[in-house]
Amino acid sequence: MMNAGIIHPEDGYLAGLKDLLHAHGALLTFDEVKTGLTVGPGGVSRLSGVTPDLICIAKAVGGGVSTAAIGGSDEVMGLIARGEYEQVGTFNGNPLAMAATRATLSEVLTAENYAHLDVLSARLRDSLNAVIAESLRLRPVIPFTARQLAKELTADGVALPAGTQVTPAIWLIHTREDLYPEPLAFRPERFLEDAPNTYAWIPFGGGIRRCIGAAFAEFEMRIALREVLTRCELHKADSRPEKIGRRNITLSPKHGTPVVVTARHPARELIPA
Repeated sequence: MMNAGIIHPEDGYLAGLKDLLHAHGALLTFDEVKTGLTVGPGGVSRLSGVTPDLICIAKAVGGGVSTAAIGGSDEVMGLIARGEYEQVGTFNGNPLAMAATRATLSEVLTAENYAHLDVLSARLRDSLNAVIAESLRLRPVIPFTARQLAKELTADGVALPAGTQVTPAIWLIHTREDLYPEPLAFRPERFLEDAPNTYAWIPFGGGIRRCIGAAFAEFEMRIALREVLTRCELHKADSRPEKIGRRNITLSPKHGTPVVVTARHPARELIPA
């Protein structure tokens, strides 16, 4: 959770965990302090389709006011209802907290508003991914990817025998005008309009030998961009394009990419749907 967003478990993991716990006489508890009501009306419990024996949610239920709530199965909550287990809290029944909770649940966290948030979330996610994809198209991490043919290959009418070293030039592929109109222009929206075919966007190589760290690298970029852009407003320190430098086998800005911070905003936690 936290800055990494929600890291979903494998399908069936939570259901299997519940069965395992019950088999040993234990209960499944979901701590949804971060996710309850923020990812949807039922939190991760609803998203996963697994109902825990006990669940807790925090101040999202009160729209940010200091309050919290717990819930659970009839068996568990019956212990409190019957007085067999005493549950107390500083804000239990607090008039302000209860009024905020009532307003939040009945007027703010409505189905219509959740649907609107889902649309905004998808737009932000897709736009951020498009910016990353376009950046990697124009500034790929590696200049080329080399492969040795295991068998004869005919490419564009030319027969290449087995053992030939084939080295696709990534940047040349990424700047083909028939694949990308206005190829030298930075236009992230092109990835929103029509996704390129499998071998038209290969910043990490392609095929079964695609860079094993590609998914993690893109994940890091999403986190870094989100954190920086929600806290700062940046402008280029120099209007001239930054030159490309070679670092071992990878490419990067030769002098770093100096920027000017023109504004700072308080850090805030974002929880994507």
